[in-house]
Amino acid sequence: MFQYAIARSLSIKLDCPLKLDTSWFIDQLDRKYALDEFSFSFETVLETEKPPSKIKNKLDRIRGRFLKPKKMGVPLFMEKHFQVNDDFFNIKEPVYLQGYWQSELYFKEIESQIRKDFCLENQLTEDRQKIANEIQAENSISVHVRRGDYITNPSANKHHGTCPSDWYHSMMQKMAEQKKAPVFFIFSDDPEWAKSNLPNHWPCHFIQPSSDGKDQQDMALMSACNHHIIANSSFSWWGAWLNPNEDKTVFAPKKWFANKSLNVEDLIPSGWERF
Repeated sequence: MFQYAIARSLSIKLDCPLKLDTSWFIDQLDRKYALDEFSFSFETVLETEKPPSKIKNKLDRIRGRFLKPKKMGVPLFMEKHFQVNDDFFNIKEPVYLQGYWQSELYFKEIESQIRKDFCLENQLTEDRQKIANEIQAENSISVHVRRGDYITNPSANKHHGTCPSDWYHSMMQKMAEQKKAPVFFIFSDDPEWAKSNLPNHWPCHFIQPSSDGKDQQDMALMSACNHHIIANSSFSWWGAWLNPNEDKTVFAPKKWFANKSLNVEDLIPSGWERF
């Protein structure tokens, strides 16, 4: 979603087509392309534009050490670090963007367009619509507990880490002190852990994850809440960001990565609070 948003911003600025290279997903077993659940239209990269082999990829990398690197016939613009790269705003020709680009500063000027693009293409499922009705009837606060591969995958655990239960206790307490009659809607890929480790001093609804592959609808439920407690996860980042309410309160963890040397100051919007 970050990759789409920055590319959308640049395509509007340059008045040129936006094409999405989805070839990375071809060999992925645990991840699939999922932006097609949103309302925007797009072009995918044509087969003839894709590198024909891994050998060519390697040759392109070697060539890029000595010449201006290209990919699929246009200059390659790569992310160098997590801070916003000001050189991006000086791009004057079509490029191939490669990186994560995790900052709203890359697309802040067109945020209304990005919110429109990330509206769901289809209506909520019946079960989710019932939850949406409950969310709209309460002073709702989304809480995202991300575990999954952050726990089971040693590499992901080393890189990301997880937010501990005492952090959630503190954030929920702080939110309850600020908001009248809060009702917490807890989203997690490990709901049993969340039920066992999160406080129940206030009304809580634990949203059972579904296996129907419509995770974008769960994100939409998050964005329908009034306020947000997010994990160190881009999923709940977008769930909070897509809430258009300017008066929303968002609590985010200061420790976004286990590697403290990574500078993520540009990742969290200025109006959000970090703890």
